Amino acid sequence: CARRRDETLCGGIVTVSDDNGSFVEIAPWHWQALDAVGAAQTWTALAMFVTFLVTRYDLGDVVPRCWWTHGALVEELTALWAAWTAAYVDPHASADAPILWHERFAASRARIAEWDRLGCAQRGHRDSTPTDWAHEADAFDAFVQADLRSRSAAGRLHAATEEDRPY
Repeated sequence: CARRRDETLCGGIVTVSDDNGSFVEIAPWHWQALDAVGAAQTWTALAMFVTFLVTRYDLGDVVPRCWWTHGALVEELTALWAAWTAAYVDPHASADAPILWHERFAASRARIAEWDRLGCAQRGHRDSTPTDWAHEADAFDAFVQADLRSRSAAGRLHAATEEDRPY
């Protein structure tokens, strides 16, 4: 997929191959779906956006220089980039899209500061300690099955109520 950097920065579509060998187009901010080529383009474009953001808004004390090493920050900055693209690049965006972006940007800055709990923005990069957290598949599956059964029962109740109506 040959894309110019500015196309990706502006939210261009990235073409990746799926598990069947077919090619699909995705937005460049869908990290889990990107192949190596798409990810390389997206990393480059996101770095350009973060550099612009930090420089334009004087955020050197907010956005850690090591932002790319922290998953939550990557996701937050990617979301900001996607929203900025929609507000500033889309020719069909509403006139108030930039101010709405700035409102979301204010909330985003607070989350960035919260996710920089290691203080990388102020004191340099620090590796986080992995949390001992594991998905409890059996408990999750049991919960989902119970939820689905209750939804089925609620659906049958709703259908019975509909049938019993006198009109």
